[in-house]
Amino acid sequence: MASSNMYNVTVEFTPSKPEFFDTEGNLGLKLTGIPTFEHEAIESRGKNIIRDIIEKNEFSPKFLEILKDIDEGALPDFSTKNTKYPTIKHYGAINDELKEASVYVGGGSYETHPIAPVATQVDERSYKSFNWLDMLAYVYNNPTSGMNDNFIFLGPPEIRHHTTVPDNTTYRYIDTTSTLSVLDATMDQLGQLYAPLFEALNQNKYYTHSDLEFSSPSSLSATLNSELMQAINQSSAHPIAYRIDKFEATPEGRPTGDPIQKFWMFNSKNIATKMSLIDSQVKFGKHYLYRCTAYVAIISHQYRYSNLRLTKQIGKYDLSGTGVPDSYCVQFYDPYNQLTADQTFASKLSSPDVASDVTYQTTGLSEYNLVATPSQDLINYPQAADIFLNVQPCIKIVQIPFFGKTCGVYDNPPSGMSVEPFHFIDDSNRIGFSVKGDPYKPYFYPSLLKQSDKQQKINYLSSRELAASQYVDTHSRSPSRYLEMYRISKKPTSFYDFGTSMVSRIDLRIPNEEYNLKDYIAVDKIVPNKTYYYVFRFISENGMPSWPSSIIEARLVNDGGYIYSLFDHFDTSEFIKDPFANPTTSFKKLVHIEPNIQQLQFDTSGADFTLPANTQLDNVQLGVSEEKLWDKKFKIRLTSKKTGKKIDLNVTYVVDAVDMSSTQDSYLNPDDTTAKRTFIHSSTS
Repeated sequence: MASSNMYNVTVEFTPSKPEFFDTEGNLGLKLTGIPTFEHEAIESRGKNIIRDIIEKNEFSPKFLEILKDIDEGALPDFSTKNTKYPTIKHYGAINDELKEASVYVGGGSYETHPIAPVATQVDERSYKSFNWLDMLAYVYNNPTSGMNDNFIFLGPPEIRHHTTVPDNTTYRYIDTTSTLSVLDATMDQLGQLYAPLFEALNQNKYYTHSDLEFSSPSSLSATLNSELMQAINQSSAHPIAYRIDKFEATPEGRPTGDPIQKFWMFNSKNIATKMSLIDSQVKFGKHYLYRCTAYVAIISHQYRYSNLRLTKQIGKYDLSGTGVPDSYCVQFYDPYNQLTADQTFASKLSSPDVASDVTYQTTGLSEYNLVATPSQDLINYPQAADIFLNVQPCIKIVQIPFFGKTCGVYDNPPSGMSVEPFHFIDDSNRIGFSVKGDPYKPYFYPSLLKQSDKQQKINYLSSRELAASQYVDTHSRSPSRYLEMYRISKKPTSFYDFGTSMVSRIDLRIPNEEYNLKDYIAVDKIVPNKTYYYVFRFISENGMPSWPSSIIEARLVNDGGYIYSLFDHFDTSEFIKDPFANPTTSFKKLVHIEPNIQQLQFDTSGADFTLPANTQLDNVQLGVSEEKLWDKKFKIRLTSKKTGKKIDLNVTYVVDAVDMSSTQDSYLNPDDTTAKRTFIHSSTS
């Protein structure tokens, strides 16, 4: 059942898949280094291991409840931290092949616009994260920490939902078993990732210098990923859950306080292609901001250095006989206490040439000196350093901003109307309008009559993600409640001219009923022999305006007691003002038409006043205005105030020249074409 008083907001987004996707289609923020994910675009490759473990062991309800407690700070002994990552922000087209895009401009037409080329910008952002294994250990050791009932699970009831609220032995057993199963499965997966490392150690693969030479820390990280863990397809970012925060917001999209609601969703393996959150706890006319955060699991490693050893040179030798030292005898020491210390990096335990129960350490120096200790060695470099590289698997849950959307709760505009004018055949000076509602059809958002309606239009189009050139393809949820009648006495130049001239606001509600009138007869009393312009529109019960009616030009003529009406539909194409059109003026009996003073002034800028005047006549021009009216035709329309009858006058201004430099007094002969004179006259037809 639908009602005009029931509203909802649908938040829809695309969950992550094992492939690159972008919510905007051309914009993403990719983090470099070991974590590889994107802001508003998350790059996922391979299997979503952590998601599959959670789902297989039915841990998702408990996991969502833990995320809620972490977000609320209800787990005081469990810490999260903010980690900064260098980022690359992509701008412009998705790839270099896209050069232009087509934009719909209405009327079935498209315009082609160029697309900016691909560009990037390096930035640094901070993201909140926590350790997955630490979280599992904390939940196992603190089963009652953060337990509360300030949430509810949606959907069919399940036993796993109930175990997150009360504390009893049965529910604790279920949660503990599930937690241990997830922890055990996680360790098994990490063991499989590190299997190549263990195999390489057994084969002494990393005991030679050539395999352990790195040009930079990034090359070391890449080698650890590809060689030790084979994680190039395993350590990418995989969303395992989403959180949507709901705020009350301003029309500009700024939150007015803390979130008023939060929603958590698990990224199930069988999740729909489009995720939709239908929020019915909204109020009409209110603005809300929805921010989505993705909880992303990143399987990688963390490492540290320990047991640092530096060397002191105690000898150098030319073993090749070239005269240049090529071998150096060095002694290792601990730089923290400056004491001699054994080396560890180059030592080799056991030898395949001796019995398996015999172990000993060999160095490059021990081949020449049997009493040499592991703290001395013969190497090919003047200096060396020895260090332990400690590698440990690491699973981070990182909170990444996914998208944000501001929307308002608005109804769709109601249908328009058809208006037929008529006049009352009496001496009451009344005219009427038969207003009938039109059936619904998709069209653009209605033209506005008031400046105050602009913000409502902006909010509506933004909440529906519509451009001004797109059709509103959904009918109004509420019926038309009010009929507004506007009237002005001057020719309009836009619909806004009617905004401050509302004559009447008519309530269409049938008395003592729940229904509204669809048709109505509007009546207005006017002054005879005066032109008026009318426009009408509906207002729905939710305050949304309809398309204005066509503008009706109405005039009631009283011709010596004989009264008749003149009606016409005003074409909105006449809204465009002609900057060269003369304004309208009123007069009674006489009218005097003459050029503007700027047309009558002499332009002497081209004359040379040092020469005789009669030689400069041709350099003096009539009129200082840029636009001259001479030899141009103008149309002047005279309209009778009483009868409305019209007479058109075509006026052309011409210039005649008169030479008055003669020293003899004489009368001008109009037929003498040799004399120069300047006359201004107009010809009328």
